[in-house]
Amino acid sequence: MENVPVDVEKILAAFQTLQCRVEHVIVEGTGGWLVQIRPGYFVSDLAVAMKLPVLVVAQSRLGCLNHAALTVRSVAAYQLRCVGLVLNSTQITSDVAALNERRYSQAHSQCSIACWIRRKPDGTPRGLATYARFH
Repeated sequence: MENVPVDVEKILAAFQTLQCRVEHVIVEGTGGWLVQIRPGYFVSDLAVAMKLPVLVVAQSRLGCLNHAALTVRSVAAYQLRCVGLVLNSTQITSDVAALNERRYSQAHSQCSIACWIRRKPDGTPRGLATYARFH
């Protein structure tokens, strides 16, 4: 939006420098797996260049299962490891799709659900259910 070019090479150099200084680096993608960060270059391409394992985070609502499954498949197509899926909800729901997403996702996903975050109406976490460990 600001029409400022993204210098991917500078990002990669800074990432490599940081990796040499610390044991673990957590990288948050911006906007999603297939968001373009410069012409012809996507968040997914940056993850490949950094050789990162991927944790998929999806908003827990109608349509999230499809979104999450497509993202997990795309991560695999890029030959990266999906370490888990986080389902994040900002509202209390009795939606049938939301209530069944854990069972469906575990049966149909190439990675297990790592956790399911439910929130109170004010947005604060109501609970965190952990289903698998990250490796």
